[in-house]
Amino acid sequence: MRRPVLRRAMPLAAAAALAILSLPTMPAVAQPAPAAGPASHVQGDVSTSQDIDNRGAAAAPSAQARTTTAERSIAVRWNLYGTPATLVPRTDIAPRAAAGADPVAIARGFLATNRTAFGLSDHSINEMDVLVNRPMGEGSYVMLRQRFGSLPSALDGLAAFGIRDGAVVYLTSTISPNQAAPEPATLSAEQALAAAAADAGLALDAVGTSRVQPGAVPMPGAAARSAYQVVLLGKDQADLTGFTTYIDGRTGKVLFREDIVDHDVDNPEWDVFPANPPA
Repeated sequence: MRRPVLRRAMPLAAAAALAILSLPTMPAVAQPAPAAGPASHVQGDVSTSQDIDNRGAAAAPSAQARTTTAERSIAVRWNLYGTPATLVPRTDIAPRAAAGADPVAIARGFLATNRTAFGLSDHSINEMDVLVNRPMGEGSYVMLRQRFGSLPSALDGLAAFGIRDGAVVYLTSTISPNQAAPEPATLSAEQALAAAAADAGLALDAVGTSRVQPGAVPMPGAAARSAYQVVLLGKDQADLTGFTTYIDGRTGKVLFREDIVDHDVDNPEWDVFPANPPA
């Protein structure tokens, strides 16, 4: 028998920032980014995810962005949009703000100083929404969200900063470089809900809970699309269906779908080992 459980996202950006902000200040030493290891697997942690991503192939960062970022950081990884996904700046060369400076201003200033890597204009940086701005550990944690034209990003478009001693010491981001503003949606919220339900294999009268919000979905190497974020749960609690689906506001196509239900198996069998092996 399967037991449906709604997924809860782990605040990885906040956890990473807290770890960095809790460390003592150390001199920067340039090191190559570690090679990616094999995918981890925890016994019993098996997902039946039905996630799909129709946004296209990842965009590569420009040669100039790679060179400049390598000179200014200890380690960097790149995201789907060709901008840094994680970045550890070199604090020995990073500009520092005065003690007590606004963390949000420090975060915006970091993006402006590194505009080659992120591909953002001053206007787009200043228009980013402030989602989080609070103390954390020995510093501050700031999260900004992109806007595409008049629309907030409904998927990705986020940058989370760990700030300490007047400088950014860690960053994670799903930022997309500047592109043309998305064309306005031509579909209604009701049409988006119907499209998401059909994609989930649910009739509208089988949907128990739903929420539809307009926004924009960034696209790798292309302009963002006007879209609707549709969160829906089926009525059948014994075999729960739940998705967050991003529907193109002009074509009705699924841009991205995230399965938000995990199915655990009752009474699973485990291989075990003793906490203290025999002498």
